Amino acid sequence: MNMLLVDDETFVLDFLEEHIDRSAFGIQQIIKATSVNEALASLNEHRIALVITDIRMPEQTGLQLLAIIRAQWPAVKVILLSGYSEFEYAQQAIAHGAFAYLLKPALPEEVNRTIKLAYERIRLEEENRSQLSLAEHAIRTNHLARKERLLFDLLMGRRYSTQSIQDQLNELQLPALTSTPIRLLILRLEEMNSAATIEDMELLNYSLANMAEEMLYGDVSNHRSFWYCRDPHQYLCIILEERFYMERVEGSDRLSELQRTVQLYLGRTVSILVSRSQHFSAQLSVLYHDALKSFWQCIGSNTSAIETMDDRSPAPSSQPLKKIYEPPSLLNLMESGQWEELSSKLNDVFEELESTTCRTQEHLMEVYYHICSALSNIAHKQGLRLADLAGNPEYLRNGYFFRTTAQLREWSLSLLFQFQKSIELPSSKRQSHIVQQIHQYVQENLARDVTLRTISEHVFLHPVYLSRLYKKETGETLSTYIQRVRIERAVYLLKHTNMKILEISQAIGFLKPQYFISLFKEHFGVTPQEFREIQSS
Repeated sequence: MNMLLVDDETFVLDFLEEHIDRSAFGIQQIIKATSVNEALASLNEHRIALVITDIRMPEQTGLQLLAIIRAQWPAVKVILLSGYSEFEYAQQAIAHGAFAYLLKPALPEEVNRTIKLAYERIRLEEENRSQLSLAEHAIRTNHLARKERLLFDLLMGRRYSTQSIQDQLNELQLPALTSTPIRLLILRLEEMNSAATIEDMELLNYSLANMAEEMLYGDVSNHRSFWYCRDPHQYLCIILEERFYMERVEGSDRLSELQRTVQLYLGRTVSILVSRSQHFSAQLSVLYHDALKSFWQCIGSNTSAIETMDDRSPAPSSQPLKKIYEPPSLLNLMESGQWEELSSKLNDVFEELESTTCRTQEHLMEVYYHICSALSNIAHKQGLRLADLAGNPEYLRNGYFFRTTAQLREWSLSLLFQFQKSIELPSSKRQSHIVQQIHQYVQENLARDVTLRTISEHVFLHPVYLSRLYKKETGETLSTYIQRVRIERAVYLLKHTNMKILEISQAIGFLKPQYFISLFKEHFGVTPQEFREIQSS
């Protein structure tokens, strides 16, 4: 901590500085001032925790300084020094909140004892403030999480009584929305690349929420009415009161400005749909699903679009996809190895997705699931795992990662290229990655429970199938390989270390050293100890 000494007599300041035990109280800097004005300047410039000041000084007194400190820096502790023992000064010092009052000349022991008491009080108050800050942060975080969870539940159709909703809104310090017209804004971040993870999307959506709050509520003193959540498709859903929308959003450039801000700071486009107006008391899930359907129909795979359900033209009639179902099928082309024809067919499919009647999220998902189905089928027939080729496994679990046709096209063609390279390799080379996984696992886990069961769990293959596959590709059984690796490791340790036989036995996975010794003798005709002696002779 930093300490400020104030006295108009410099020899007093020097005396105090010389006799204060800095190390005992963690004092980093002692600053000296000869007047109240100098002291105030130091308080403004430095972070002061403790002030020791004389009372009787020209121009302004220590009591006046104390009053200013109490008003502007209430956490600062003040110890007053005075050469006058009148009770009047002590009364005034206590009234102004002085930590302690010492009579001059104060002995060094007395000064240090008083500083120690002040130091302990400062530490205790700092700890309390820290704990309070952590508690407040936890409350705020929990408060935001509960707000998001409630809105998510309402959008997903969970039923609450009117009174239950009202009670929760009051508890969460939200406006009385139960009878208020509202609108729902749906925001979709776009241009996600294939390396994006769920964590990346959550962070980006968190940034998007902050930007939306600043753009919509930036000049509003009370932001408590800002209420949002993320839906299952990682779209940002925001509730706006109708009066707020009419006064601040409709006819303004706020949503376009939000798009520009997102492009500038996140490097991504965002599409926005504004729902029709509806009373909050009505089913929010109906409004949400209606808005989501309109989003997919009107915006679909477009980017950087803004749509309002009130004034938009009727959505174009949706037409079924044709290209992807025309023969030959994707699966037939892959099975026959017609990769150029397959690429041409997919390009036709993606061009159809860009047409006016097929540019919806539902059509995009239809193509995504069709491609995944065909790839999964042919991969399993070839003894491959689609997850090994897909890169980011999140894309196999949630097709809604794909916001645009361009994203799906890039991912699909890249995946087909990887699959083509794998399937065109000779069978032994194509499956050698499994053998490599087995060898790596055995080498890294030799001291542990390396068995057919643990290895099969590691490579996600049935033990019987794994055993046959390994024998077919390597010409030896898996147990023979494991035993050979153990013996080779034992030979190395016997030659190059001073480890005991028991330690070597444990290091290569044998719990019973007698079995290790017996097995070693079968291979070399001598015990491990005899082998070591022969090598060292």
